[in-house]
Amino acid sequence: YVYEVRDTEVKLLLRAPAAVDYYPDGAQNPENIKQYGYMACGEVFESDALKSEYRDMNTDGAPDIRLSGVTDVLCEEPTNFEGDVVKNWRQIKVTSWSVERVFLWQSELQQFREEKNG
Repeated sequence: YVYEVRDTEVKLLLRAPAAVDYYPDGAQNPENIKQYGYMACGEVFESDALKSEYRDMNTDGAPDIRLSGVTDVLCEEPTNFEGDVVKNWRQIKVTSWSVERVFLWQSELQQFREEKNG
């Protein structure tokens, strides 16, 4: 979230979904087996959060926001059983990809708008 604070007023300027993620959720899904070879997989950001950069990216004189980083897919593999019950799991990083989101300040709207690429 990015807020503007003036005197006793607070205004929300940007709500960027998913800029922090440190728990892989481990969702069990048959599609994960097809895609990654494991049933329980989830996505997290490396270092738990995206890096934020504040600078004028479109030369309009106002600071803009760039969020960037890497998303990792972590899967869980059972490592210790007691009968049919799994007692321990090991996390395995199966893939990752770069993430970048840019939000430009729109002075006429007094808020940030996400720049769409492509």
